[in-house]
Amino acid sequence: MYLVAAFGVMLIAISFWILSIQRTLHRMEEKTMSAMEQMGVQISAQWEILSSLLDLTEWYATRGCETIIETMSARRSITKYSMPHDVRKQENNIAETIREFREVAKIYPDLAADPNYVKAMDVLDQYKNTVQRSMLIFYNTVTELDRAIHMFPNSLFASVLGFSNHAIINLEER
Repeated sequence: MYLVAAFGVMLIAISFWILSIQRTLHRMEEKTMSAMEQMGVQISAQWEILSSLLDLTEWYATRGCETIIETMSARRSITKYSMPHDVRKQENNIAETIREFREVAKIYPDLAADPNYVKAMDVLDQYKNTVQRSMLIFYNTVTELDRAIHMFPNSLFASVLGFSNHAIINLEER
């Protein structure tokens, strides 16, 4: 009788321990998804500034805006379920759009001198830095989660509980 009771208590303790592992890993996964979502917010803000900049540029120059509009059509939302390569694609599209705006501004010096243009470009630079910080946070949270998944005893239950490695943004590719 005591053996059955001891086995039952041990089974309950192991169940709570596994539940504790699941909650810890879930919390870490939520932090990772939140970091990706934060990058999405920053990238979305950049696209909004670029849209405003397009309106300003069209006021100065109708020529040259076609390629900017075409590049901006590649805009995609970054959500907490997005992959790092999606972020990279959007950053490349934003960088290309900014380059195209600068090319148009070279042709139209009045545009380059416009205070709204100058301010928008400064803000875009600030957002670029913010996205880079968000990427570092994402990279850190993914690394922490992957380490926790591979640590004993979590590694015994992680795959059974539905946790696996995440794709990481390769900072050297940037």
